[in-house]
Amino acid sequence: MPYENSPADYYVGKGKLWVDLLDSDDARTGERYLGNAPTFEITTNQEKLDHRSSADAAAAKDASLVKSTDVSIRIVLDEYSKENVALAVAGDHSTLTQTSGSASDEAVTAVAQDRWYELAYRDVSSVVVTGSEGTPTYVVDEDYKVDAVSGRLYIVAGGDITAGTELEVSYDYGELALDTTRAVTDTDKTAFLRFVSDPSEGKAKEIQIWKVVLRSDGALPLITEDWGQITLAGEVESDTANHPNEPHMRIIDLE
Repeated sequence: MPYENSPADYYVGKGKLWVDLLDSDDARTGERYLGNAPTFEITTNQEKLDHRSSADAAAAKDASLVKSTDVSIRIVLDEYSKENVALAVAGDHSTLTQTSGSASDEAVTAVAQDRWYELAYRDVSSVVVTGSEGTPTYVVDEDYKVDAVSGRLYIVAGGDITAGTELEVSYDYGELALDTTRAVTDTDKTAFLRFVSDPSEGKAKEIQIWKVVLRSDGALPLITEDWGQITLAGEVESDTANHPNEPHMRIIDLE
C-alpha cells in the first residue's frame, strides 16, 4: 500500500540530558546530568529571501533562496541543584565560610522597633543584648527576638528597646561552610549538550550538540503554588573546525 502509515515512527518523548560546559579554550570539562527535564526542544528557523517579478501587477514570486539558518534549543528543568540555579542566574559557585568564635559588645546602632538588624556572623547562640554601656540587659522575646540561622536581631514593638537606642550584642557563632551561587558572574556559558531519549512511543535517539550558548529564558520561580521550574534557551553555533560535515549537531538512531 503506497500510503500506509507507519505507527512505529510515531513519537512520545522522554529522555535524559547532560551538559558539558566549555572552558575559555572551548575544551570540554565533563558532562553533568541536568536532572529531570520535562521539556527539550530543538527549533530550526530559516530566513528566506524571495524575489518577485516587476514585469506585471501581480508581482509573482519567481525565485527564492535561504538567506540564513538558525538553530536554537529550549530546556525546562525541575531540579533546583546549585549548578542548575547557576545556569538560571548566569552565575557561578563559591563557599560562605565562617570559623566558630564569640562576638563581644557588637554595636547595633540607632534601632527602630519592628525591624530586623543583621549581625556580623551567622549560626548564632547564647545571645545577650544590652544598652551601649552594658546596661540594661534586655529580655529575649519581650524586647528582642533572634534569627539564629541568619544571624539577625528583631526589635519587638512595644518592648523596652525604644527607637534610637544604641545596643551592644554578645553571642557565640558556629563554624560554617555553605555553598553559594553568585549571580551574573558568568554570562557566557557555552556548552556541549547530549540527549539520550527513552521514548514512551517511538524509536530511541541520541543527539549531540557540539556548541550551544546557554541563557536563562524566564523567571526563576521561588514562591509558587506549583512545582518550580528553570527554563533555559540556547543558540547553537556552528563548529566546522571540529565537525566539518555536521557542524551543528548529530542525531543518531539507536534502534
